[in-house]
Amino acid sequence: MEEHAAATVEANREDTMPDADETLLTILADQVKAGQYINCKGLLNMAREQDADTFGRMWSPNRVGAVLRPYGIETRKSAGQRLADARLKDLERIQSSYGLDLGLLPF
Repeated sequence: MEEHAAATVEANREDTMPDADETLLTILADQVKAGQYINCKGLLNMAREQDADTFGRMWSPNRVGAVLRPYGIETRKSAGQRLADARLKDLERIQSSYGLDLGLLPF
C-alpha cells in the first residue's frame, strides 16, 4: 500500500510542472552554476534554441518572468536590465520540491 502511495505521489509531482517551466528552470540552473546572470530575454532566446515550437510567438520576456515568479524567483533591475534573481539554494529547493533533475546536488 505504501509503495502504491509513493508511486502515485511521484507521478502527480511530475504532472504538476509544465514542460516549458522545466526547460526554463533547467537553463536558469545551468547559468547560475556557471556564475552567469541572465535576463528574461536571454533566457527566452536560449529556450527557443532548445524548443522553438514550445517557445514560439506567444512567449515574451515578461511571460518568462511570470512563469518563474511562482517558484520564488523574482527579477531585479541591474544596469538597465531585469535579471532573474536566482541562487543555487533557490534552485535546489525547487529541484527537491518538484522532483526535477536540474543537475544540482543533492538530488
